[in-house]
This record gives sequence, C-alpha cells and structure tokens, in this order.
Amino acid sequence: MKALVAAIGFSILTASPLAAKVMTSTPTGFAVSTTLVVPTSPAETYDALTRPGLWWDTAHSYSGNAAAITIDAVPGGCFCETLPRGGFVEHARVVFAWPGKLLRLRGALGPLGGEGVDGAQRGSVGGGQDETHGVLAGGRQRDPQPRSGGGGGGGGR
Repeated sequence: MKALVAAIGFSILTASPLAAKVMTSTPTGFAVSTTLVVPTSPAETYDALTRPGLWWDTAHSYSGNAAAITIDAVPGGCFCETLPRGGFVEHARVVFAWPGKLLRLRGALGPLGGEGVDGAQRGSVGGGQDETHGVLAGGRQRDPQPRSGGGGGGGGR
C-alpha cells in the first residue's frame, strides 16, 4: 500500500506546479489547475490525498519532515504540520470532504501564509481515475517578498 500511495504522491507532485495550467494571473491573485491519471481507484486516490506525510516533499515543509504533515478530513479539520518543541503550522482547513470524490481546503500554503492572502485548494477524483488539483489564491502580498530561514515552506514568518 505504501508503494501505491507513493506512486500517487509522485504523480501529484510531478504534475504540479511544473505542469499546472495557469488559469488566471493578476497582481492580486492567481488560479492554477492540473489533471493527471493515477493508477488507483477513486477511493484509494482520496485516501492518499488525505495522507500527505507519505508523499509530500520534505523540502516544502517548515519542519524538514514530511511525516509531520497531516490532514484531518473532518469538518474544519486541520491540514497541519507539527514542529519541534510543541510548535505547529496550520496550512489550511478542510471545508469539503467527500470520500472517493473531493477534498477541498481553505488557507494560504507555504510563504503565502505570512501574507494577506487566502486560498482554496481542491483535489477531486474522477470516475476514470483522473485526479484534478487546483489552487485559487488572492489578496495582498508584500513586494518584494523577503525570504527568511526554515524549510521551503517559507520558514518562520
């Protein structure tokens, strides 16, 4: 099962953001989307989406540990990352969870979390095992955006 989850995660990570289609881009926001075919059933794909610690890229974390990233797919559930010494990062909240169909999150991921930006992320699973991932973000971001230490998640702002 872990190999299956890793294959799904690899598919998601390699399809996005490099192959993501920019739907809109303005000075105050953007929307990107990507669709890929995954080699699993909709139920298995959804299960993998809810377990990011098994496929998330550690370089895109504050903790440097992908296993510290979880999604609690319940109403208001946290897409969170635990940090050393009892710390945490709330990346987003679960606002729509339909097992085998759709997972929708609200929040500003990574370095956008320290800005006046909000976003919506969705992972939907089609009947033909197509997985569509989309991000819509908007708001005000500092210009230029300073970079500070920590993992690839934007580190400590």
